[in-house]
Parts: sequence; C-alpha cells; structure tokens
Amino acid sequence: MMDTSVCFDSRTIEALNEKAQKVDPRLYLFAYYEPKEFSQNDDPRFSFWKAIVNLYGLFWDCGPFVHKSLLICSANEPLLNILPDVSWDVKKEIVYRCRNLTRVISSFRSILCHNNSQELALNKENFDVANNWLSHCGIVRCYEELTNEDWQQMLIQLNKEATQIVQDIDYCLDSLISCRGSVRFKVACETWMLAIARYYLTNPDLLLNAMSELYLMFLDNSKIRRNYNASLRVLTMNWLVSNFHVDRNNWYKQWLGDQNNVENSRVYKLITGWQSYWEKRNLICEPVMPASSFFLVLANDVYQFAQNPSRAFFLQ
Repeated sequence: MMDTSVCFDSRTIEALNEKAQKVDPRLYLFAYYEPKEFSQNDDPRFSFWKAIVNLYGLFWDCGPFVHKSLLICSANEPLLNILPDVSWDVKKEIVYRCRNLTRVISSFRSILCHNNSQELALNKENFDVANNWLSHCGIVRCYEELTNEDWQQMLIQLNKEATQIVQDIDYCLDSLISCRGSVRFKVACETWMLAIARYYLTNPDLLLNAMSELYLMFLDNSKIRRNYNASLRVLTMNWLVSNFHVDRNNWYKQWLGDQNNVENSRVYKLITGWQSYWEKRNLICEPVMPASSFFLVLANDVYQFAQNPSRAFFLQ
C-alpha cells in the first residue's frame, strides 16, 4: 500500500534506526523523518511531487551521510567495501541503485523547487535526468507532456526504487550484525562514526539548533524577554560571540573541532566515547542524533552558562 511506503511513512525508517542501534547504540541512519502523508484523494501528479519532497528530506536532511559516505564509493572508504559475505557484484548493484535514485530525486526536486530555465546548461541536465528516468519507467512522452497515467506509473516506480534502497540498507545491517566481534565489524563502526562526525563538522547549523535551545534557556533563567524583532539565529549568534568570544565566521570550531582533521576533532572524540559516557552514569546509551543530548554535552560550557545566568557578564 502506498500509504505505508517509505515515500510517505516513517515506520520503515524507524525500524532501520532500531537495527542500526543493535549494531552499536551510538549509531543511527536517518534522524526525525517526518514525511507528508499520502492521500487517496490526491491526484497522482501531486502524490509524486510529495514523494519526491519526502525522499529528498530523507536522504539530504535526515541522513545525508548514508548516501554520500556509507553507500557510495568515494575517497573515504564506504561501509559497503568492508562488509563481509557481500560479493563485489552485489555491492556494485547497491551503489548503482543508490546513485541513480538520489540523482533522480535531486533532479526532480530541483525542477519542482527552483526556477529551472533550460536556457542554462546545469538546469537542462536536470530535465535530461528526468526524461531518461521516464524512459526507464517505460514512458514514451517527455516531461512536459505527461498524463495522469504517466504520473501514476512514475509514483509506482519511485516507490519501488525507494523500497529497494531500504531493503539494501537492511541487508547491509544484517550482514554487519552477523560479523559482530570481528575486525571488519570494528572498522565498519568506526567508518560509520567518522561519517556522522564529518556530517556534523560540515553542518554547524545542527550545533546551532542546540545553541538556540540553550540561548532560550538562558533568557528564561535570566527572566529576560526575547527580542522578537530579530531571528533566533541572529540572537543566538550574538549571544555566543559576546559571551564566548568566538569568531562569527567559524564560531563552531571551538566546540566541533577542525573540519580538515575529523579523527582528532572534538565531535569525533565525543562520538567514540559516547557509550562510555552513559555507562559511567549507569544509563542506557542513546544514539548521537542531532536533537539528543549529544550537542549539549559537547557544548557543556554553554549549557552550564545557560543554567546559571548569574555568571553572565553580558545579557542579550
């Protein structure tokens, strides 16, 4: 059923995350997938576009390191290359499917969400990708001439390909779990943690979200009213610059570390020591997801400052 498809429903993704945590409690694949729901009353064109937006959110917003690092052969050794009992032919098929699907999603999403004049070469390429995929679906018409039946066929094919990628990931997880305790298992987990660390290092807005929560905590504990004439982003940044003397252009380095030296970064060191952090407190380890306590622990000095406003020497 389309309403339970990964294109419109988060339960299969939640199941993947649960299995990822069976590999290692620190790990996850996709964070906070909240797809727009499928409706039988929607026409197939609208449902297709909704699925594209949902899948873009899944692969680019919820867990971009999955297709950029773990399932794609790149300069960094991907998870696929070190999985046991997976033939090279199978690995190549998974990489091929993942690359093709994410390219199709990206191109269709660009067509929908941006001013894609075909007068520009890079925009035209998005339409070329879309039209090539239509041929793959068995549709003879070009994008501009699609019928309702075509859109329905496209939705079915998109769901089929997205479901296959989910099955590929599930297969990889099972293969990894089967070799627990081996050198390959250890290397795979390290590769995965490096991928998450690299994602956090290159996306400081994830840390800024946590900092914004701390800024609001600071205001609440200080009994200070927020200035609603400025955005929370700007207010948080001003607060960090004023109180922690960081450079506005690379403010995050103090807490995350150096983007060019992932293995020695603060964020990677905390990820690798995350399970020990919880064991010392006799608590169950939670995955290092963006809205978990991970960034609050990473920026503990800011957390302590927000909890104790009397220490403040500058009030925003």
